[in-house]
Amino acid sequence: MKYNESNRIRKGRRKMPGKDSDDTSSEAAETLLQSFPRIFDRLVPEIEILTGKKFEPTATRINLKSLERKLRKLLTVVRQVEKVSGEILTPKSAKKRLELLNRMIRLTVPRIPRNEEPVEYLIQEVERQSKVPSGFVLPQGLDYQTKHLEFKAFVSELMASVDKSRLNAFLESSFTERQLISQFQRVFSKMSLPKELERPPVKITAKSIERLKLGLRDVTADWDALMNLLYGLVLLKRGRVPIWSGVRRVSLWNKVGNIRQEPRLVTLASEEWVTVRNSIGHGWAYYDPAKESIEFPNRTRRGSWSVERAFLEGIDIYLANSTILRTWNFVQTANLQSFKEQVAQLKALAQQ
Repeated sequence: MKYNESNRIRKGRRKMPGKDSDDTSSEAAETLLQSFPRIFDRLVPEIEILTGKKFEPTATRINLKSLERKLRKLLTVVRQVEKVSGEILTPKSAKKRLELLNRMIRLTVPRIPRNEEPVEYLIQEVERQSKVPSGFVLPQGLDYQTKHLEFKAFVSELMASVDKSRLNAFLESSFTERQLISQFQRVFSKMSLPKELERPPVKITAKSIERLKLGLRDVTADWDALMNLLYGLVLLKRGRVPIWSGVRRVSLWNKVGNIRQEPRLVTLASEEWVTVRNSIGHGWAYYDPAKESIEFPNRTRRGSWSVERAFLEGIDIYLANSTILRTWNFVQTANLQSFKEQVAQLKALAQQ
């Protein structure tokens, strides 16, 4: 059946139930809606820190009212879902569940074209976002596709073998406890490759070397932070429960060593990058004109890259960071298969 907006359930507005309602979840939701403005006022500073953007007071109030209206509509749909969830699945109830699911998705997912069925749009969008982006033009010798596909496969295997509640708790803590706040902020701000790494140095000068070192400092700092996330995922796969305070206490060298024991993750964690990160983070890196290389001395190890290689490695580290920041997307993709099967079952039954 071709999707049309007229296929949706259309009902008049219903008054929200009062405190005498027997529906505990509805009472809780209504209480939340009533206190929403106050909660939102407390959340605004956190959102501003996360996105790096300042909220305009007038616009915030307008958006708040719009969001509250959407939440009330969503609550109406949730109540209807609760009513049909206990029903025996028949062609009629399957059709009703599909209609409610479409309404719920349209209320929660922005910018769905009106002529597209929300459930199919959602499936296609998740699948699209999990694909290797097109239009990548990389210097010769660099490979993003392998990083992307191998990490996607790792997350899929992880989802199939671990308790999903533990995985979700760890991923949520990476966000809510500000463990990766700077990295997520770059994603929200749509920041791309650092400008210092957009083009290789044309001439070897003190200024061009410092510019290159600045680019390396930025991408290795992000990579250092993201190794905590990757190491936590490795611990989960091994049946352990990662805690951020414990993850941070492990040295970067040991984290990378453990990560590299997973064949699918080796392109995301180079031991050389550890030496470069520690050296450049302490301000010890320098250019040696005799060797025509950037030297990365450290307390226990030493690295040495030509200027050309330093530029390419900087881009490669950036590609590793971009891959790891797709973790949430790959988790959604791994969950998508069971969702697609459920939708297909409902559609087949609804057409009988």
